[in-house]
Amino acid sequence: MPLGLRAGPGPGTDARGPQSIRPLLLVLVLFAISFGTIYGLLFLAVAQTRNDVRRVVQEQCGLRSIAVAGEISFDEYTAKLPYVDSTGAHAAIVSMGQGRTYVLHTCGR
Repeated sequence: MPLGLRAGPGPGTDARGPQSIRPLLLVLVLFAISFGTIYGLLFLAVAQTRNDVRRVVQEQCGLRSIAVAGEISFDEYTAKLPYVDSTGAHAAIVSMGQGRTYVLHTCGR
């Protein structure tokens, strides 16, 4: 066998020649970063909306933070927040508008 020729493909090579796994790893890393960024931003937006709705209800209904009795439920453009005060259990209904505008419709009394 002449010098420089091999009998078969060696490690990291195939019939086309040397192959690298780096492009595949680069694509996977970029996908993971993109996926994490998108879902991270969505998570932060939802958390901010929940905090804003809770704050509006507390301020406009005159509630303390411990009065909130459960999770906020969202419909298309409204949020419903259950709370408990001295008169019993109620639900505040808040409309969500463009941007970060919130309008309290009822304190549930």
